[in-house]
Amino acid sequence: MTHQEFGALRDRADRLIQLAEKENRDLTNDELEYVRDLNMAGVKRQTTPDQPMKNYWGPTRVEPVLTNAPRHFNTRADAHAAGMWLLAQCGAVQSPAATNTGLRAARWCKDNGLELRAQAEGIGTAGGNLVPPVLSESIIKNVEQFGVCPQVARIRTMTSDHLDIPKHSSGLVPYLVGENAAATESDKAWTSVGLTAKKWAVLTRISSEINEDAAISVVDDLAEDAAAAFAEKMDDAWLNGDGGSSYGGVQGIVWLFNQNQASWAGCPDLGSGHDLFSEINASDIGVIMNALPERCYQKSRVSWVVSRSGYITLRRLALAAGGVTLGEMVHGMPLAYEGWPVYISSKAPSGSGSFDDQATLLFGDFAMATELGLRREVTIKVDPSRYLEYDQLGILATTRWDIVNHDLGDSSSAGAVVTGIGQA
Repeated sequence: MTHQEFGALRDRADRLIQLAEKENRDLTNDELEYVRDLNMAGVKRQTTPDQPMKNYWGPTRVEPVLTNAPRHFNTRADAHAAGMWLLAQCGAVQSPAATNTGLRAARWCKDNGLELRAQAEGIGTAGGNLVPPVLSESIIKNVEQFGVCPQVARIRTMTSDHLDIPKHSSGLVPYLVGENAAATESDKAWTSVGLTAKKWAVLTRISSEINEDAAISVVDDLAEDAAAAFAEKMDDAWLNGDGGSSYGGVQGIVWLFNQNQASWAGCPDLGSGHDLFSEINASDIGVIMNALPERCYQKSRVSWVVSRSGYITLRRLALAAGGVTLGEMVHGMPLAYEGWPVYISSKAPSGSGSFDDQATLLFGDFAMATELGLRREVTIKVDPSRYLEYDQLGILATTRWDIVNHDLGDSSSAGAVVTGIGQA
Protein backbone atom coordinates (compact mmCIF):
# COMPACT_ATOMS: atom_id res chain seq x y z
CA MET A 1 0.00 0.00 0.00
CA THR A 2 1.44 3.36 -1.00
CA HIS A 3 1.57 6.37 1.20
CA GLN A 4 -1.14 8.08 -0.87
CA GLU A 5 -3.45 5.06 -0.73
CA PHE A 6 -3.06 4.75 2.99
CA GLY A 7 -3.67 8.49 3.38
CA ALA A 8 -6.97 8.19 1.51
CA LEU A 9 -8.11 5.34 3.75
CA ARG A 10 -7.06 7.32 6.80
CA ASP A 11 -9.07 10.36 5.62
CA ARG A 12 -12.17 8.18 5.23
CA ALA A 13 -11.68 6.84 8.75
CA ASP A 14 -11.35 10.38 10.07
CA ARG A 15 -14.60 11.36 8.35
CA LEU A 16 -16.40 8.40 9.93
CA ILE A 17 -15.13 9.37 13.38
CA GLN A 18 -16.02 13.04 12.87
CA LEU A 19 -19.52 12.09 11.70
CA ALA A 20 -20.06 9.93 14.78
CA GLU A 21 -18.88 12.76 17.03
CA LYS A 22 -21.15 15.24 15.25
CA GLU A 23 -24.12 12.91 15.73
CA ASN A 24 -23.07 12.28 19.34
CA ARG A 25 -22.95 8.51 18.90
CA ASP A 26 -20.45 5.67 18.92
CA LEU A 27 -19.22 4.07 15.73
CA THR A 28 -21.37 1.32 14.28
CA ASN A 29 -19.91 -2.18 14.20
CA ASP A 30 -19.02 -1.86 10.50
CA GLU A 31 -17.43 1.56 11.01
CA LEU A 32 -15.55 0.30 14.05
CA GLU A 33 -14.17 -2.72 12.17
CA TYR A 34 -12.96 -0.43 9.37
CA VAL A 35 -11.19 1.97 11.77
CA ARG A 36 -9.76 -0.85 13.84
CA ASP A 37 -8.32 -2.65 10.80
CA LEU A 38 -6.83 0.62 9.62
CA ASN A 39 -5.25 1.24 13.02
CA MET A 40 -3.63 -2.18 13.01
CA ALA A 41 -2.35 -1.63 9.46
CA GLY A 42 -0.98 1.74 10.47
CA VAL A 43 0.93 0.32 13.42
CA LYS A 44 2.51 -2.45 11.34
CA ARG A 45 3.19 -0.28 8.27
CA GLN A 46 6.82 0.61 7.73
CA THR A 47 7.32 4.31 7.05
CA THR A 48 10.34 6.21 5.78
CA PRO A 49 11.87 9.44 7.13
CA ASP A 50 10.71 11.39 4.07
CA GLN A 51 7.19 9.99 4.34
CA PRO A 52 6.25 10.13 8.00
CA MET A 53 2.83 8.79 8.92
CA LYS A 54 1.50 11.07 11.61
CA ASN A 55 -1.94 11.26 13.16
CA TYR A 56 -3.32 8.24 11.29
CA TRP A 57 -5.08 7.33 14.50
CA GLY A 58 -7.47 10.19 13.85
CA PRO A 59 -8.60 12.97 16.21
CA THR A 60 -8.59 12.36 19.95
CA ARG A 61 -11.55 13.19 22.14
CA VAL A 62 -10.90 11.10 25.23
CA GLU A 63 -10.66 13.47 28.18
CA PRO A 64 -11.63 11.82 31.48
CA VAL A 65 -13.28 13.89 34.15
CA LEU A 66 -10.92 13.96 37.14
CA THR A 67 -13.33 14.71 39.96
CA ASN A 68 -11.03 13.56 42.78
CA ALA A 69 -7.29 13.81 43.10
CA PRO A 70 -5.61 10.40 42.58
CA ARG A 71 -4.29 8.88 45.78
CA HIS A 72 -1.41 6.86 44.38
CA PHE A 73 0.01 9.00 41.57
CA ASN A 74 2.17 12.09 41.84
CA THR A 75 -0.06 14.20 39.58
CA ARG A 76 -3.44 14.06 37.90
CA ALA A 77 -1.66 13.99 34.55
CA ASP A 78 0.14 10.78 35.55
CA ALA A 79 -3.13 9.16 36.61
CA HIS A 80 -4.74 10.32 33.35
CA ALA A 81 -1.97 8.76 31.25
CA ALA A 82 -2.11 5.46 33.16
CA GLY A 83 -5.90 5.37 32.82
CA MET A 84 -5.74 5.91 29.06
CA TRP A 85 -3.16 3.15 28.72
CA LEU A 86 -5.39 0.73 30.67
CA LEU A 87 -8.42 1.67 28.55
CA ALA A 88 -6.44 1.01 25.37
CA GLN A 89 -5.26 -2.39 26.63
CA CYS A 90 -8.79 -3.39 27.68
CA GLY A 91 -10.18 -2.29 24.32
CA ALA A 92 -7.68 -4.47 22.48
CA VAL A 93 -9.07 -7.69 23.94
CA GLN A 94 -12.81 -6.97 23.86
CA SER A 95 -15.34 -7.54 21.09
CA PRO A 96 -15.54 -4.92 18.32
CA ALA A 97 -18.83 -3.58 19.66
CA ALA A 98 -17.21 -2.79 22.99
CA THR A 99 -13.98 -1.20 21.80
CA ASN A 100 -15.06 2.32 20.81
CA THR A 101 -13.65 3.62 24.08
CA GLY A 102 -10.52 1.50 23.71
CA LEU A 103 -9.82 2.86 20.23
CA ARG A 104 -10.23 6.44 21.36
CA ALA A 105 -7.87 5.73 24.28
CA ALA A 106 -5.39 4.11 21.88
CA ARG A 107 -5.41 7.24 19.73
CA TRP A 108 -4.80 9.35 22.84
CA CYS A 109 -1.85 7.14 23.81
CA LYS A 110 -0.41 7.35 20.31
CA ASP A 111 -0.76 11.13 20.21
CA ASN A 112 0.89 11.46 23.62
CA GLY A 113 3.80 9.10 23.11
CA LEU A 114 2.64 6.09 25.15
CA GLU A 115 3.75 2.88 23.45
CA LEU A 116 1.11 0.18 22.96
CA ARG A 117 3.23 -2.82 22.06
CA ALA A 118 0.52 -5.41 22.60
CA GLN A 119 -2.09 -3.21 20.90
CA ALA A 120 -0.03 -3.36 17.71
CA GLU A 121 -0.46 -7.12 17.66
CA GLY A 122 -4.16 -6.87 18.40
CA ILE A 123 -4.03 -9.01 21.54
CA GLY A 124 -3.18 -8.26 25.14
CA THR A 125 -2.66 -11.81 26.36
CA ALA A 126 0.23 -12.88 24.15
CA GLY A 127 2.84 -11.45 26.49
CA GLY A 128 3.61 -8.84 29.12
CA ASN A 129 2.40 -5.45 28.03
CA LEU A 130 4.75 -2.52 28.23
CA VAL A 131 3.53 -0.56 31.26
CA PRO A 132 3.83 3.22 31.14
CA PRO A 133 6.57 4.47 33.48
CA VAL A 134 4.05 6.47 35.54
CA LEU A 135 2.08 3.29 36.38
CA SER A 136 5.14 1.13 37.03
CA GLU A 137 6.70 3.84 39.19
CA SER A 138 3.45 4.27 41.11
CA ILE A 139 3.25 0.56 41.92
CA ILE A 140 6.92 0.39 42.94
CA LYS A 141 6.55 3.56 45.03
CA ASN A 142 3.56 2.12 46.83
CA VAL A 143 5.33 -1.20 47.43
CA GLU A 144 7.99 0.81 49.26
CA GLN A 145 5.30 2.69 51.16
CA PHE A 146 3.25 -0.36 52.18
CA GLY A 147 6.14 -2.77 52.78
CA VAL A 148 8.92 -2.56 55.35
CA CYS A 149 11.51 -4.74 53.59
CA PRO A 150 12.14 -2.33 50.67
CA GLN A 151 12.47 0.53 53.16
CA VAL A 152 15.20 -1.03 55.29
CA ALA A 153 16.95 -3.69 53.15
CA ARG A 154 19.81 -3.03 50.74
CA ILE A 155 18.27 -2.96 47.26
CA ARG A 156 20.24 -4.40 44.34
CA THR A 157 19.21 -3.89 40.71
CA MET A 158 19.61 -7.19 38.89
CA THR A 159 20.55 -7.01 35.19
CA SER A 160 20.31 -10.79 34.82
CA ASP A 161 18.42 -13.63 36.49
CA HIS A 162 21.30 -14.25 38.92
CA LEU A 163 23.52 -11.85 40.80
CA ASP A 164 26.51 -12.75 43.01
CA ILE A 165 27.44 -10.09 45.57
CA PRO A 166 30.89 -10.28 47.20
CA LYS A 167 30.74 -10.40 50.99
CA HIS A 168 33.67 -9.55 53.24
CA SER A 169 33.90 -12.37 55.78
CA SER A 170 37.17 -11.48 57.54
CA GLY A 171 39.80 -8.78 57.23
CA LEU A 172 43.43 -8.06 57.84
CA VAL A 173 44.77 -8.92 61.30
CA PRO A 174 47.56 -6.91 62.99
CA TYR A 175 50.29 -8.91 64.73
CA LEU A 176 52.99 -7.80 67.11
CA VAL A 177 56.37 -7.92 65.37
CA GLY A 178 59.47 -8.55 67.44
CA GLU A 179 62.87 -7.08 66.71
CA ASN A 180 64.52 -8.66 63.66
CA ALA A 181 61.42 -10.87 63.19
CA ALA A 182 59.29 -11.29 60.08
CA ALA A 183 55.72 -9.91 60.06
CA THR A 184 52.88 -12.43 60.02
CA GLU A 185 50.88 -12.27 56.79
CA SER A 186 47.09 -11.98 56.79
CA ASP A 187 44.59 -11.73 53.95
CA LYS A 188 41.07 -10.52 53.46
CA ALA A 189 38.58 -13.36 53.07
CA TRP A 190 35.51 -13.14 50.86
CA THR A 191 32.35 -15.12 50.35
CA SER A 192 29.39 -14.28 48.12
CA VAL A 193 25.65 -13.73 48.44
CA GLY A 194 23.62 -15.11 45.52
CA LEU A 195 20.33 -13.60 44.35
CA THR A 196 18.14 -15.49 41.86
CA ALA A 197 15.11 -13.57 40.61
CA LYS A 198 11.71 -15.28 40.91
CA LYS A 199 8.51 -14.18 39.26
CA TRP A 200 5.72 -12.97 41.55
CA ALA A 201 2.23 -12.17 40.28
CA VAL A 202 -1.03 -10.69 41.52
CA LEU A 203 -4.34 -11.27 39.75
CA THR A 204 -7.35 -8.99 40.03
CA ARG A 205 -10.43 -8.20 37.97
CA ILE A 206 -12.22 -5.13 36.63
CA SER A 207 -15.53 -4.56 34.86
CA SER A 208 -15.45 -5.04 31.09
CA GLU A 209 -17.62 -1.93 30.76
CA ILE A 210 -14.99 0.45 32.09
CA ASN A 211 -15.35 3.94 30.57
CA GLU A 212 -13.21 7.05 30.31
CA ASP A 213 -14.38 8.65 33.53
CA ALA A 214 -13.93 5.45 35.56
CA ALA A 215 -10.48 4.67 34.17
CA ILE A 216 -8.69 7.01 36.55
CA SER A 217 -10.18 5.52 39.72
CA VAL A 218 -9.72 1.98 38.37
CA VAL A 219 -6.03 2.43 37.63
CA ASP A 220 -5.59 4.24 40.95
CA ASP A 221 -7.08 1.24 42.76
CA LEU A 222 -4.96 -1.11 40.63
CA ALA A 223 -1.79 0.72 41.68
CA GLU A 224 -2.82 0.40 45.33
CA ASP A 225 -4.03 -3.21 45.24
CA ALA A 226 -1.07 -4.57 43.26
CA ALA A 227 1.44 -2.70 45.41
CA ALA A 228 -0.20 -3.82 48.67
CA ALA A 229 -0.22 -7.46 47.53
CA PHE A 230 3.43 -7.37 46.40
CA ALA A 231 4.49 -5.60 49.62
CA GLU A 232 2.64 -8.08 51.84
CA LYS A 233 4.22 -11.09 50.14
CA MET A 234 7.66 -9.46 50.17
CA ASP A 235 7.48 -8.76 53.91
CA ASP A 236 6.10 -12.23 54.60
CA ALA A 237 8.96 -13.93 52.73
CA TRP A 238 11.54 -11.58 54.26
CA LEU A 239 10.47 -12.37 57.82
CA ASN A 240 8.68 -15.74 57.78
CA GLY A 241 9.89 -17.57 54.68
CA ASP A 242 10.74 -21.20 55.40
CA GLY A 243 12.75 -21.82 52.24
CA GLY A 244 9.81 -23.57 50.55
CA SER A 245 8.34 -22.97 47.10
CA SER A 246 5.53 -20.74 48.40
CA TYR A 247 8.20 -18.27 49.50
CA GLY A 248 10.41 -18.65 46.44
CA GLY A 249 13.12 -20.32 48.49
CA VAL A 250 13.51 -17.33 50.81
CA GLN A 251 14.47 -18.05 54.42
CA GLY A 252 13.00 -15.34 56.65
CA ILE A 253 14.67 -13.59 59.57
CA VAL A 254 12.07 -14.67 62.14
CA TRP A 255 12.03 -18.24 60.83
CA LEU A 256 15.84 -18.48 61.00
CA PHE A 257 15.89 -17.08 64.53
CA ASN A 258 13.23 -19.56 65.67
CA GLN A 259 15.13 -22.44 64.10
CA ASN A 260 18.42 -21.46 65.78
CA GLN A 261 17.28 -19.69 68.97
CA ALA A 262 18.97 -22.21 71.23
CA SER A 263 22.45 -21.62 69.78
CA TRP A 264 22.77 -18.28 67.98
CA ALA A 265 24.44 -15.41 69.82
CA GLY A 266 21.96 -12.94 68.36
CA CYS A 267 19.03 -14.61 70.13
CA PRO A 268 19.44 -13.77 73.84
CA ASP A 269 16.75 -14.95 76.27
CA LEU A 270 14.38 -12.42 77.78
CA GLY A 271 13.69 -12.47 81.50
CA SER A 272 12.17 -15.54 83.09
CA GLY A 273 8.41 -15.58 82.70
CA HIS A 274 8.50 -13.04 79.87
CA ASP A 275 6.88 -14.85 76.94
CA LEU A 276 4.07 -12.34 76.30
CA PHE A 277 4.38 -8.86 74.83
CA SER A 278 2.60 -7.52 77.90
CA GLU A 279 5.41 -8.97 80.08
CA ILE A 280 8.37 -7.47 78.21
CA ASN A 281 10.06 -4.75 80.29
CA ALA A 282 12.86 -2.21 79.95
CA SER A 283 15.47 -4.76 81.07
CA ASP A 284 14.46 -7.05 78.21
CA ILE A 285 14.92 -4.17 75.76
CA GLY A 286 18.39 -3.64 77.18
CA VAL A 287 19.20 -7.32 76.65
CA ILE A 288 18.20 -7.07 72.97
CA MET A 289 20.09 -3.83 72.30
CA ASN A 290 23.19 -5.07 74.11
CA ALA A 291 23.32 -8.15 71.84
CA LEU A 292 23.79 -6.05 68.69
CA PRO A 293 27.47 -5.74 67.67
CA GLU A 294 29.05 -2.30 67.91
CA ARG A 295 29.87 -2.34 64.18
CA CYS A 296 26.14 -2.03 63.43
CA TYR A 297 25.70 1.11 65.53
CA GLN A 298 28.51 2.91 63.68
CA LYS A 299 26.52 3.34 60.44
CA SER A 300 23.50 4.91 62.18
CA ARG A 301 21.05 2.73 60.21
CA VAL A 302 19.80 0.74 63.19
CA SER A 303 16.03 0.39 63.57
CA TRP A 304 13.28 -1.69 65.13
CA VAL A 305 10.99 -3.92 63.04
CA VAL A 306 7.96 -4.96 65.02
CA SER A 307 4.28 -5.77 64.64
CA ARG A 308 1.53 -3.52 65.95
CA SER A 309 1.60 -5.61 69.14
CA GLY A 310 5.33 -5.04 69.41
CA TYR A 311 4.95 -1.29 68.90
CA ILE A 312 2.32 -1.11 71.65
CA THR A 313 4.88 -2.77 73.93
CA LEU A 314 7.52 -0.15 73.07
CA ARG A 315 4.95 2.63 73.50
CA ARG A 316 3.92 1.24 76.88
CA LEU A 317 7.52 1.32 78.06
CA ALA A 318 8.02 4.85 76.72
CA LEU A 319 4.90 6.12 78.51
CA ALA A 320 5.98 4.41 81.73
CA ALA A 321 9.27 6.31 81.62
CA GLY A 322 7.35 9.58 82.01
CA GLY A 323 7.88 13.00 80.44
CA VAL A 324 5.10 12.65 77.89
CA THR A 325 3.60 16.01 76.96
CA LEU A 326 -0.03 16.87 76.29
CA GLY A 327 0.83 17.48 72.64
CA GLU A 328 2.29 13.99 72.31
CA MET A 329 -0.80 12.49 73.93
CA VAL A 330 -3.07 14.37 71.48
CA HIS A 331 -1.05 14.11 68.28
CA GLY A 332 0.86 10.91 68.97
CA MET A 333 4.50 10.12 69.55
CA PRO A 334 7.13 9.60 66.82
CA LEU A 335 7.64 6.03 65.62
CA ALA A 336 10.92 5.64 67.49
CA TYR A 337 12.28 4.04 70.65
CA GLU A 338 15.60 4.73 72.39
CA GLY A 339 16.34 7.11 69.52
CA TRP A 340 16.03 4.47 66.80
CA PRO A 341 13.18 4.48 64.24
CA VAL A 342 10.41 1.89 64.48
CA TYR A 343 8.95 0.16 61.39
CA ILE A 344 5.66 -1.69 61.79
CA SER A 345 5.03 -4.81 59.72
CA SER A 346 1.98 -7.04 60.00
CA LYS A 347 4.27 -10.00 59.28
CA ALA A 348 6.46 -9.49 62.35
CA PRO A 349 5.72 -11.60 65.48
CA SER A 350 2.36 -10.48 66.84
CA GLY A 351 -0.60 -11.48 68.97
CA SER A 352 -1.42 -12.00 72.62
CA GLY A 353 -0.27 -15.62 72.80
CA SER A 354 2.92 -17.08 74.19
CA PHE A 355 6.29 -16.54 72.47
CA ASP A 356 8.10 -19.15 74.51
CA ASP A 357 11.37 -20.00 72.72
CA GLN A 358 10.37 -17.72 69.81
CA ALA A 359 11.57 -14.39 68.41
CA THR A 360 9.77 -11.25 69.57
CA LEU A 361 11.14 -7.79 68.67
CA LEU A 362 13.67 -7.38 65.82
CA PHE A 363 16.48 -4.83 66.15
CA GLY A 364 19.52 -4.03 64.03
CA ASP A 365 20.94 -2.78 60.74
CA PHE A 366 18.68 -4.50 58.24
CA ALA A 367 20.53 -3.05 55.24
CA MET A 368 23.61 -4.93 56.44
CA ALA A 369 21.67 -8.17 56.96
CA THR A 370 19.32 -8.33 53.94
CA GLU A 371 19.84 -8.11 50.19
CA LEU A 372 16.73 -7.39 48.08
CA GLY A 373 17.32 -8.02 44.38
CA LEU A 374 14.94 -6.47 41.82
CA ARG A 375 15.16 -8.00 38.35
CA ARG A 376 12.69 -5.78 36.51
CA GLU A 377 9.77 -3.49 37.00
CA VAL A 378 6.07 -4.33 36.63
CA THR A 379 4.35 -5.81 33.57
CA ILE A 380 0.60 -6.15 33.14
CA LYS A 381 -1.54 -8.53 31.08
CA VAL A 382 -5.24 -8.18 30.28
CA ASP A 383 -7.22 -11.44 30.00
CA PRO A 384 -10.82 -11.31 28.70
CA SER A 385 -11.59 -14.99 29.30
CA ARG A 386 -10.61 -15.64 32.93
CA TYR A 387 -13.79 -14.08 34.36
CA LEU A 388 -15.97 -14.28 31.26
CA GLU A 389 -19.03 -15.50 33.18
CA TYR A 390 -18.90 -12.37 35.34
CA ASP A 391 -18.45 -10.01 32.37
CA GLN A 392 -15.13 -8.94 33.85
CA LEU A 393 -11.53 -8.67 32.64
CA GLY A 394 -8.62 -10.29 34.45
CA ILE A 395 -5.63 -8.05 35.18
CA LEU A 396 -2.34 -9.87 35.89
CA ALA A 397 0.57 -7.82 37.25
CA THR A 398 3.99 -9.46 37.56
CA THR A 399 7.42 -8.53 38.86
CA ARG A 400 10.61 -10.43 39.73
CA TRP A 401 12.68 -10.24 42.90
CA ASP A 402 14.61 -12.27 45.46
CA ILE A 403 15.62 -11.80 49.11
CA VAL A 404 18.61 -13.23 50.97
CA ASN A 405 19.11 -12.72 54.73
CA HIS A 406 22.81 -13.37 55.08
CA ASP A 407 24.19 -11.61 58.18
CA LEU A 408 22.30 -12.93 61.19
CA GLY A 409 25.30 -14.31 63.06
CA ASP A 410 26.08 -17.77 64.39
CA SER A 411 26.81 -19.55 67.66
CA SER A 412 29.89 -17.44 68.39
CA SER A 413 28.85 -13.94 67.36
CA ALA A 414 25.69 -11.96 66.70
CA GLY A 415 24.88 -10.65 63.26
CA ALA A 416 23.50 -7.35 62.00
CA VAL A 417 20.02 -8.11 63.36
CA VAL A 418 19.15 -9.52 66.79
CA THR A 419 16.00 -10.45 68.70
CA GLY A 420 14.86 -11.44 72.18
CA ILE A 421 13.60 -14.96 72.77
CA GLY A 422 10.54 -15.29 75.00
CA GLN A 423 10.84 -17.35 78.18
CA ALA A 424 7.84 -18.98 79.87
